[in-house]
Amino acid sequence: MKSIFKSRAFAVAISFVLAVGIFLYQNGQDQLFAKEVSKNSLHILRAIFNK
Repeated sequence: MKSIFKSRAFAVAISFVLAVGIFLYQNGQDQLFAKEVSKNSLHILRAIFNK
C-alpha cells in the first residue's frame, strides 16, 4: 500500500514540476528559475522517495 502511495506522489510531483517548467519556458519568462526548479526537483523527489 505504501509503495503505491509513494509512486503516485512521485508521479504527481514529476508532472507538477514538468508543467511549471514547461509553462515558464514557453512564456519565455524566468528561464533561470525554471532551470533551478528542474535541478532542485531531483533533490526534492529523492527526499520524498527515500522516506
